[in-house]
Order: sequence, then C-alpha cells, then structure tokens
Amino acid sequence: MGLRKTIKSILSGSKNDLKIKGHELILRHETLIFKDVHPGEYVIEVGSDRNAGSTYHLAKLAENHGLNFITVDIDLDATARSEKILRKINMDFLAVNDFGERFLAEFNGTARLVYLDAFDIPGDWHTSRVHEVYSDRNLQLTLENCHKMHYDCAVAISAGMPAGGFVCFDDVNPVDESGNLIFERVPSGYLKWSGKGATAIPLLIGNGFEVIDNRRACALLKRIRKPSE
Repeated sequence: MGLRKTIKSILSGSKNDLKIKGHELILRHETLIFKDVHPGEYVIEVGSDRNAGSTYHLAKLAENHGLNFITVDIDLDATARSEKILRKINMDFLAVNDFGERFLAEFNGTARLVYLDAFDIPGDWHTSRVHEVYSDRNLQLTLENCHKMHYDCAVAISAGMPAGGFVCFDDVNPVDESGNLIFERVPSGYLKWSGKGATAIPLLIGNGFEVIDNRRACALLKRIRKPSE
C-alpha cells in the first residue's frame, strides 16, 4: 500500500491502524448516537477527563444536541478541572464527585449515552497521585476491582437504559480463546473482552446490547432491546 492510500485508510477509519480514545469513537458515530434524541436525555461520563479531552468533547456534543451532561469521578482534582471546563460550555452541566457505579445505580433520568472510562487498569505507568486517589477511598488498584467497578456500572445501566441508548468503553479489547488481543472488528454479540469491559460487556450483551463498533482499546455498544421485550 502506498503512502497516500495508507493515510487515506487511517483518516477514513476503515482499519484499526491506530489506537483511539473512546470519546473519539463516539465522535465518529455522532450521527447514529444522537439521531432522534429527546429533550431531557443525558450524556453521562464516568471517569472525568485527565487531559485526554473527553469531558470537553462529550459536553460539547450534549450542548449541540440539546441534552443534559454529567461527568462523575472520585478524584476531587478531576472534578474541579471538569467544573472549569463545563462552566465555559453550559452552566447547567454538572461535575459530580462520587463513585460512578453508585451514581448510576441512583440515577433516575434517561441516558442517551454513557461513557465508561473510570477505575484504572493497574500498571507501573501510574503516578503516585493516582494511587493516592484510590487509597484515599480505601480502594486497591487491582484488575479485579477495575472489572468489578465497570461490571457494577453495567448492571445499573442495564436496569435503566431504554432501547436506543449507547454505552462506550475506553481501554477495552476483544480477545481470542487464548487471551490474545484482537485488533479487528468483532461480531455484534462477541463475548470475550479484556480491560475495563472484561466482565461488563458480556453482561450488557446478555441484556439486549450489541457491539456497534470496536477499535484498538475502545468499543461502542447500543441497546437494541430490553430482555423483556
């Protein structure tokens, strides 16, 4: 493949040549996600921005489509940063300092989109500040806790999100039977995942969601139906 074709392929998103963030995947599917939105619906971000731009871009999408926006994080510093971002977009948008899974379980509104990029995957790249955020909340930065937190979020989403809603995960990848990462698109009902959605994505698929798109390190799901439907 020549250089011009390679660049065109990357920019068109036709191949999983680059790792992208979950909010970038949302931007690529803006038309689909925000088709026929209803006044009063919400965009919810669980895991506020840490310099990746997600809070800004998701809040702008909510503003452009006339929806409410809430970002949730346990880190007080992240919440304070998000408040400053949101003030410049819409004074009614909220930055909440809370556990994401608890917030979603108590949320009574209608979510059009939930973006899950919260409890970190453990690794030696994390700063001491990141570890402090968890220890201050009596939490350990483990893969098991990462999986459980996002699973609990998925349980809450499954209980409340209507058909037509979307969930996007960051830091996830499908895996094969041997646990090797898959960088290609997978079928809509694919159940084997690694990262933050390892247990959450199978739970959602078992409750009426389908994989709409997946790229390196992110995946977008849509609720097609509720189990009772």
